[in-house]
Amino acid sequence: MSYPPPRLVRVTSGEIEKLSPMIVEAVRNVKANPRNEVAVERLRMIGREWASKVHVLSGAVDLMVSPWSAKASQLTLAATSGDVEAFQTQVMHQL
Repeated sequence: MSYPPPRLVRVTSGEIEKLSPMIVEAVRNVKANPRNEVAVERLRMIGREWASKVHVLSGAVDLMVSPWSAKASQLTLAATSGDVEAFQTQVMHQL
């Protein structure tokens, strides 16, 4: 399995962080002037860009944690099933 480079996560999260206050300001502008087409279009544009970056970041994080989250889910199921033998088998497979 190929993992995204950590730089992708850092850069993308930084871009989201920069866009977040821009969205807040754009929302305030639209709220103050809901008929201002320029303000509405700016909010849409920033919102699309923000959503795109969040999608990239979400995908990158999913790729990095999925191997561990799957194993954790298997352990959780075994632990909550009440089947001690199944739980011990899962623990041994994780080591």
